[in-house]
Amino acid sequence: MAKYKDFNLLFEAHPVTGDILMVEDEEAVTASIRNLIFMSHYEKPFHPEIGCAIKNLLFEFMSPITALHIKNLILNTINNFEPRAKIYKMEVTPVYAEYGYDVQIWFYVLDRSDIVTITLPLRRLR
Repeated sequence: MAKYKDFNLLFEAHPVTGDILMVEDEEAVTASIRNLIFMSHYEKPFHPEIGCAIKNLLFEFMSPITALHIKNLILNTINNFEPRAKIYKMEVTPVYAEYGYDVQIWFYVLDRSDIVTITLPLRRLR
């Protein structure tokens, strides 16, 4: 039985009932982490503290120090706002040719034993 459920953010309808489809457990927590990382502060109504300042760092000088700063921002955001996930490991790798970073996050969903992996490309948009 699924412990964690969220709405499918594509808002797809169930073919029989017409209700919005739900995502469960690992898929729900993964979507939540992805949304937290890409959400800016003051973007969520009535909760200006929720978000991550990643977009600002993408235009900073690319270096291992900036990658470490991105890693710390993501870790703090997940630890503060996603209680269902426990981070196991994270890597932030600069991709100099594309002016961005590749982020890989390995985490556990609470009460589960499997490690879930998320790969996020962080790129500048011009």
